[in-house]
Amino acid sequence: MERLDGEEMEPLIEGEAPQEVIERLKTLLSTPKGTVCYDRKFGVDLSVLDLPLPIAQVKYLAECVEAIRRYEPEVSVKDTIFAHDDALNGQLMMKVVIAYHG
Repeated sequence: MERLDGEEMEPLIEGEAPQEVIERLKTLLSTPKGTVCYDRKFGVDLSVLDLPLPIAQVKYLAECVEAIRRYEPEVSVKDTIFAHDDALNGQLMMKVVIAYHG
C-alpha cells in the first residue's frame, strides 16, 4: 500500500504469532483486492478508503477481518486501533491486534 506522499506503508500488526504468519498478514492486508491473477478475492478492497472517514473505517475494518478469516483461519482479530491525521493529508492507519490459534 502506498501513502499519498509516495512512501511505502506496511500494515501494523500486533500480537503473538510466528513471523511467517505476520508476514503473510502484512501481504494480505497491503494487497488490493483483484490484483492477484488466480485469486481475485485475495487482499482488501481499498476503494472504501475514498468514503467519508467514519464509513471508511467501518468498511475497511470489515474488509480486513473478512480477508483474515478467509486466508488466515488460525488468526483472529482481537482489536483494531485507527489513527488518522488531518483531513488535508487524508492518511488513515489501522493497527490490528491478533490472536494466533495455530
